[in-house]
Amino acid sequence: MKRKLMLLLMFTLSGILSACQTPGDAVIPLMIYDQDDLFMQTFEASLLEASQAYGYTFDVYDANGSQLIQNNQFKDIVAENPPLILINPVDRVGVYPLIELAEQAGIPLVFFNREPLREDILSSPDTYYVGSEASQSARIQYELIEMLLEELALDVNQDGSIQTLILKGQPGHQDAEIRTDVIQTLLMSSEHAFDLLDVEVAYFDRQEATGRLLQRFTDETFHVELIVSNNDAMALGAIDALVQSGLMVNPETGDVLDRSAENWVPVVGIDGLDVAIDSIDRGLLYGTVFHNTDLMSDVITELIEALLTEADLNGLSQPLMDGRVIYIDYEAYLDD
Repeated sequence: MKRKLMLLLMFTLSGILSACQTPGDAVIPLMIYDQDDLFMQTFEASLLEASQAYGYTFDVYDANGSQLIQNNQFKDIVAENPPLILINPVDRVGVYPLIELAEQAGIPLVFFNREPLREDILSSPDTYYVGSEASQSARIQYELIEMLLEELALDVNQDGSIQTLILKGQPGHQDAEIRTDVIQTLLMSSEHAFDLLDVEVAYFDRQEATGRLLQRFTDETFHVELIVSNNDAMALGAIDALVQSGLMVNPETGDVLDRSAENWVPVVGIDGLDVAIDSIDRGLLYGTVFHNTDLMSDVITELIEALLTEADLNGLSQPLMDGRVIYIDYEAYLDD
């Protein structure tokens, strides 16, 4: 009997403390699909900086790319009854059970960067998404290619078409599938002739891309005139492979070749990572589609503050679509 009374007292006290907790005292679980991802590293740093304006803190959980690990983390987090959960899901199409679990516990969910199915988001009144529209990134990437075509004659071997290689991220990942499908459609419907050599899967990883492409680029029978990557990490991996194969730089001086040189191969990416911007400044990467992590962090922290204080969401700096979704626009970035 004493044990039951003690448990009841502890539960009541916990509820009182939770109810009295102010946003400035709140600790928000931040669930990341894989902290080894270069983009997520940039975003996490940006988010932690943006949150300082509000005073609440984040407790970071790394799923290491495993949905099983993330599911177990989520169950443990829900049991601790946090005021809100911020989650970057491993599997965007497998989040409905997580949404159900959070709704039953009365915990708001904010997904980011990997967009769940719209019907899953709308299934719960306390589920939100902040991120960018994958198809827009591919359309802007094609605009970069159009700019490139105005500057250079890419058909180096003059066979009437531009030999093109696409680097694809993780199969099944929404961004990878949409970016690949949209860029392929745009290339094939272009007034310019593109010869799609292959779609190489490199899981959004720089080293994976380097390893997969190094053997291809050292093969004298393989000729590529344009590389289109789903993200900057793989784009930089492609450049690493090109350089190791004797392309992109002068082998004697180590200087980056001029864009008009036959051995300079244009590569375009997506994300706008600092290392990618540095590569553009050096003359290696042609351009990227800038994913504004600082703006996305500002929007997420603003949304969290509004949810914690039960403020009017119509007063947010970015409009909500369907009352639940905020999209952050991409921008083209290249060396002027």
